[in-house]
Amino acid sequence: MRTACGLAILLALFALPGCVERAEPATYLVPAGLVGEVYIIFGVPDGEAPETRDGRRIYRIPSDGVLRTQFGPTYGWSTPAFFYVGPTEQDLVAIPQGPGSTIHDTLENRSNPQAEILAYVTGTTAAPVPGSPGSFSSDAPCSVKYASFFVGTRSQLLDRTSRLDITEYLKGNPVRCAPAV
Repeated sequence: MRTACGLAILLALFALPGCVERAEPATYLVPAGLVGEVYIIFGVPDGEAPETRDGRRIYRIPSDGVLRTQFGPTYGWSTPAFFYVGPTEQDLVAIPQGPGSTIHDTLENRSNPQAEILAYVTGTTAAPVPGSPGSFSSDAPCSVKYASFFVGTRSQLLDRTSRLDITEYLKGNPVRCAPAV
């Protein structure tokens, strides 16, 4: 009986990786020195054309921290890579990912000098109402999918006094509805 249970557990462990959806791997190229919120807005028809290298999506973050891309979102588990980019693309500095949970206001977090990728999330906004700039509705034909993260030190994350509100950004910078690549 113990052998049968052990065999069942072993088979379940081998089957589990097949059940986990894998996202396309991605590389994020962040301008050197950028600190703050970064947004990737997916499925923008006039956004940056999809770029891949060695099987990885390449996201070139502009200096304002908002990338509008023709790529559609990709969901599931993956291992993203984040880099600060210097004057040339050969000048890459890896940016480690920080904790995946809340950053508490502690002396240890405040004294950590390392720039990190913090608070990575994906989301969807309500859809813009066609013909009504600045208006959003769940009845509109499409919504806007995005990913966001903070780049900087833990202290900078804790001290930020304002955040880019994606809904407000989209009111002033609307996105046309279209299928994503």
